[in-house]
Amino acid sequence: VKSCVKERLQKNYGFDAALREVIVDVGHCVANSEDLELDNITRQTELLNSTLCAPKCVPNQYALKDYANRTGPFRVDVVSACALSTAHCGSCKRIRQDTVLLPGSPYEKTIDQGTCGGKCDETGESCEPVTHEFLSFEDPNGAVLVRKVEKCGCVDRRCYREDYFVS
Repeated sequence: VKSCVKERLQKNYGFDAALREVIVDVGHCVANSEDLELDNITRQTELLNSTLCAPKCVPNQYALKDYANRTGPFRVDVVSACALSTAHCGSCKRIRQDTVLLPGSPYEKTIDQGTCGGKCDETGESCEPVTHEFLSFEDPNGAVLVRKVEKCGCVDRRCYREDYFVS
């Protein structure tokens, strides 16, 4: 059985007021290197029988964390946990994606922000959000707006229009 772990992935977000780099560990998910041989066998089997779909190592929870640089405060989605998933198998659909808002504070709240995954029949199409809504939550500095994916669909990956209607 293949395993999945979170590893460090540092990104630079500019400089703070003291001209120090603002570096954030946003994390990413990887399959354990011990499982590479098994993973290759799984891929070969999948090619032979297209009905099989191998699990992928993907984030299953994010935390929305606050940071600041010289241009002001900003929020970053940071990978909190990883898991093996077959949600990408089958047709295009909305997939649960939990996000922890204001982690470690009295205002902490977990929501299903959603994401899209799956296959599209037409060449050149990808599974993308086509409708969403904004959720509002209170924190010590006022309201926090978070975008939640409502519906996914197969769209031309070169150009598509996402619905920006706010409900």
